[in-house]
Order: sequence, then structure tokens, then C-alpha cells
Amino acid sequence: NDDGTFNYDAYAERAKTDQVKMIEIKLSQGAKPGHGGMLPAKKVTAEVARIRLVPEGKDVLSPPAHSAFNSPIGLLEFVKRLRDLSDGKPVGFKLCIGRKSEFYAICKAMIETGIYPDFITVDGGEGGTGAAPQEFSNSVGMPLREGVAFVYDVLNGFDLKKHIKIIASGKNEPGIYHYCNEGIISWYDFAVAIQEISKTDCTVNAITTTDYPTPAKRPHYSALDTSKIRNTFNLDIPAWRSSLEHCIGLL
Repeated sequence: NDDGTFNYDAYAERAKTDQVKMIEIKLSQGAKPGHGGMLPAKKVTAEVARIRLVPEGKDVLSPPAHSAFNSPIGLLEFVKRLRDLSDGKPVGFKLCIGRKSEFYAICKAMIETGIYPDFITVDGGEGGTGAAPQEFSNSVGMPLREGVAFVYDVLNGFDLKKHIKIIASGKNEPGIYHYCNEGIISWYDFAVAIQEISKTDCTVNAITTTDYPTPAKRPHYSALDTSKIRNTFNLDIPAWRSSLEHCIGLL
């Protein structure tokens, strides 16, 4: 409805049509986890207005909270009601993992109520939407791979996975990517760092590229550009020394 409440009669009428195969409740998504969205007036066409039951040509605010429920148990009761009103069609919800404790709470509510969604769509921080605030559009939300792994592990831990399908929703960007740790380092300095971190008693001698047994033309200075993989997948690339310390610590 245009006042933000849920219209169960309109839902039941539309959910039973043959074109509708499943129903998804959106809790959050990668571009705006836990944050509402504003669909600008220019995007509220006659078709959008008719489907969403809102005035044409006016801004539509999608608040972060649902008016139909305000708790994990309320969410699951809403899932059940929508399933009943649609004559048993699959009903699930979509979310981007933000606070892990909130997903744990939903799983505990499933156990308490015995109500399970048919599916959970996990959205990644790589996603985007025209209704997202600009300041939330670039690097928010848990990345898809980590989010799916977390949801899968938690559902298995609560013995709930057998009831629920997981759908992954993220961006797949093909191409060639360069990856290396942050920071500029030479092989000599890298070897010295290994010696320092491992506390190895040895001598490290520096040699120039021209002294190498198989001379080759090499630039005096070169570095891989990792901006593409970092920006595409919202990666937080660690510094080379911290990763080296971690690897040596494992040894």
C-alpha cells in the first residue's frame, strides 16, 4: 500500500497467478544492508505504480524495517502466511550478511517455531541497486563467497540445511585480474624479512639482476596494479609483511 502497510488481499491475488513461481521477502541486499532505499520519482512509471500500488511519478521510500513483522519469529510467521496465501508456493527471504548475530537469531527462531523458509537468497557486497543511497553504493556488505559460506555453515550447524535451499546472488566479472599483497618490496628485502620473522641465523646477500645466471632485460621498478580485483570484488588486500608473518607462523 502507499502508506507502507502490506496488502494481503493484493498479494494473494497476484501470488496465485501462473507467472509467479516463488516469493522472496527482501530483508537487505549488498548495496544497502540494513538500510532503506529511495526509488526516485522518474523511475516510478505507470507500470511500477500499478504493480506496487503507489502513486505514479512520486518518490517511493522503502524503509529498512518491514511493517508486517519486527522480530525473527515474526518473519517466519510472515513466511508461513505468505506460503498459505499463495497456495503453497515456495517462499523465502533475501539478505546480505551484516551482523552475524542477526542470522543466528533467525536460525534459533526456525528451531523454536518449526517454520522454515523454502530458500534463502544470500546477496553479496558486489551487488548494486538504483535505489541505494550514493554513500552506500560502493563497498558495503559481506562479499558473496564469504556470505554463502557463512550461511551454509550456520544452517548445517543448526541442522537446518536439509529444509532450505541457498541461492547466491552476486556479481560475476570475467577477465584477467592481478593480485598481490599491498606494499612495495624487492626479493632481497623479502628474503631479509623471512630471516627476521623466522629468527633464522643465516646471511642474505643482495645481487643485481645483471648478476643473475640467466640475464634478462627487466625494468628497474615494476608493480602489479591490483585496483581492478580490489574494486570489482571489494577486497581488503593485506600488506605483504602481515601475510608473510601469518604464513611463517603456520610453519
